Amino acid sequence: MALARVKVWNPGDILTASDLNGEFNNVLNNPITLISPLTANISAGGNQITNLVIEKVAANPVVGTTGRIYFNTNSSALQVDSGKQIQTLDSIRRITALSSSQTWTRSSDVSKVWLQLIGGGGGGGASSTTAAGNLSAGGGGGGGGFVTGFISLTSSMTTATITVNTTAGGTAGAAPGGTGGTGGSVSWADGTNTLTANGGVGGGGSAMAANTQVTAFGGGGGSASGGSVNVTGAAGGYGRQPARQRWWNWHPRPRPHLRTRLARPSTGQRRSPCFSAFYHLFSRPPRPSSASSARR
Repeated sequence: MALARVKVWNPGDILTASDLNGEFNNVLNNPITLISPLTANISAGGNQITNLVIEKVAANPVVGTTGRIYFNTNSSALQVDSGKQIQTLDSIRRITALSSSQTWTRSSDVSKVWLQLIGGGGGGGASSTTAAGNLSAGGGGGGGGFVTGFISLTSSMTTATITVNTTAGGTAGAAPGGTGGTGGSVSWADGTNTLTANGGVGGGGSAMAANTQVTAFGGGGGSASGGSVNVTGAAGGYGRQPARQRWWNWHPRPRPHLRTRLARPSTGQRRSPCFSAFYHLFSRPPRPSSASSARR
């Protein structure tokens, strides 16, 4: 029964107990009709509306009621009417990390998939076993590629093949001087979209060299393709062993003013071993004249 007037009162009518009870019972038995449907906006005044249940529908209603929000029980998605179209509000239902090859099967409540694929890093290069006086080095492996992106699933896209070639990075180079292994790649293929993150290339090794600079090149970064963001992995660092220097090869040349600070000993004066060493290190003695040669 909808809320309605029970009795129309006229001047001079007598209010009886049954009339009064009938008016109150009419209100108490039909409370929702006092506010539904609303004829104006309602304000909560900054208070919470608890235990609110969104309207449920089994199919999209006719477009045109801007701002209408409802829950689609068929697609298990929250949707809103923009006035021009029905838009589905995306939400992350679950996050799954996969480390092995498998076939992914779409569940009925999934309409989009967010993917992140990372290739394995390359293995480091090996140095050679060095004998005394020899040098060797190994380069670093390149980083794996990275790809990410959203995929909107159509009704025909029910499965996808996920291929993980290996969960580990590339193997280390074998001594002596072996190149590191390439890291494993990861891919997603659903028949429409293919995303791939390749592994980094292994670093180079080097042979022994005697007192010569040795350089081993780092491996290249793994490539990435198919996503909205594709990032190539960073290249591996160089392995470098500089040649050993003897002290007379790296000793700095003396500054000119140092030559004037050590006086040359006078004729006939004996040089001490310490003075003689510093004298020849910091000073370039003039060529002796014939007269001085005669005195010596």
